[in-house]
Amino acid sequence: MALFDSGTQSTQLLEIRRLIEQTYGLVYDGSDSDLVTQAISDRMLTLGVSDLTSYLMLLSGPRRNSELRNLADLVTVRETRFFRGRGLFAALTRDIVPELLDRIKLSGNTGRSLRAWSAGCSTGDEAYSLAMVLLEAAEKQFPLSVRVIGTDISLSALSLAAKGVYDQRALDSVDDDLLSKYFTRVYTDCDAQTSGRSSAVKYKVTEALTSCVQFCEHNLTAFPYPTRLDGFDLILCRNVLMYFSEDTAGRVVKELAGRLNEGGYLILDPWATRPCLPESRFQSSQCSYGAVIKKAPGDSRRRQSGATLPSISDPCFSSHPAKTQVTDGDPAASDVLGCARATSALELHEASDREEAMRRARAYADRGEWSKALPLLSELAQEASTDPEIHLLMGEVYVQIANFDAALRSFGRLAYLEPHNPIAHWRMAYVYRLMGEHSSEMSQLQNVLRCLEDPDRSYDLDISEDMLLHACTSRIEALRQLRREARRGGPLS
Repeated sequence: MALFDSGTQSTQLLEIRRLIEQTYGLVYDGSDSDLVTQAISDRMLTLGVSDLTSYLMLLSGPRRNSELRNLADLVTVRETRFFRGRGLFAALTRDIVPELLDRIKLSGNTGRSLRAWSAGCSTGDEAYSLAMVLLEAAEKQFPLSVRVIGTDISLSALSLAAKGVYDQRALDSVDDDLLSKYFTRVYTDCDAQTSGRSSAVKYKVTEALTSCVQFCEHNLTAFPYPTRLDGFDLILCRNVLMYFSEDTAGRVVKELAGRLNEGGYLILDPWATRPCLPESRFQSSQCSYGAVIKKAPGDSRRRQSGATLPSISDPCFSSHPAKTQVTDGDPAASDVLGCARATSALELHEASDREEAMRRARAYADRGEWSKALPLLSELAQEASTDPEIHLLMGEVYVQIANFDAALRSFGRLAYLEPHNPIAHWRMAYVYRLMGEHSSEMSQLQNVLRCLEDPDRSYDLDISEDMLLHACTSRIEALRQLRREARRGGPLS
């Protein structure tokens, strides 16, 4: 397929670049525009779309969100490596992390975790590097649990990060003692171990790292950030801001700085523009390894330093634990998955297409055969992670086996893929009701009302819109009545 050169095509390319910027804040001008052009060409070839007009129509239809996500995947996945920027990691090891540990120790709140965020983590190299620095420092100074979260908009990059398998080139900057402590050697084919071919040798992160690192899909330009994405001692945001306009980059930096604990550090690229932040709350400096923003200690307006990291059941975003696939980590479903994984993989292989596999999963669910439906849905979710129907049905199955955390994650994934779909929020409200978390239930019910009031909503509901509206408003009134009774000393249930 020839690349595009006519005036009409140039206008259409600009329109697609505008859609990417509106959705993800990513700006591609000058030579960078060639990257977008090539990505569009690749996607059109993959989809069998012959002209830009047809591709633009696709981006205007029901597949808009998933296709824009595929485009963003192609233009944002970038080469990275462990301990990129040795000057930064030397400063972290020598100065910044010991100071953070000392502050936690002096505060007396030693029961909490040391928390860090790699924003724009790509394939996970930086997040794992950060985890090694924190673990080593905690081991030397005093025992303290470590939690690192890595976020990115690229699903393919996050998938690689969660697997945690890297070639030798990515690990060139990893010291030998860290390599032996935190990695195991694996081989990519059966003859590699005897042949000694280095190209077939890879390294997999060990449980020591995967147990403290999470990977989540998150769009840095989706403001405001989820309230649970908060309470960090250290945030790294590097090789990301260059893709944003100056205004968007400034807003991202402000949002990230606001997520720091007292005394916490935000570290950006050396060239990054630092927005105006209140001097009473933040201290900025320029170092050879990056622009550094520190949250001033003693800010009483800040959230408590013990605020928790978002868990994998946080419905605000999709989360992938590094140590396992998302569904495999559900304790209540582990037996179900274990007993039927081979069967589900075979059925997915035998199904003529995903629609047939989905039909089988629905049939199992309709008959209450959860042990057959759930593994098949798990395989489907790995094959088509952006299909909303899969996550909706998975959520319903998890509700039936009373795995409410997993249900919230599935419905939360649906809400992320289709933010204006009222059913996603309605089902989350129902799960919170079962859990007795009425405040969260109320928030989701209000989200349902906002979705129903959205004039641009285009989802076909399986139930009457009036019926859903009536059920939602009735439940909201019931919750308000419960609150009034609680204030008068009655039970809240």
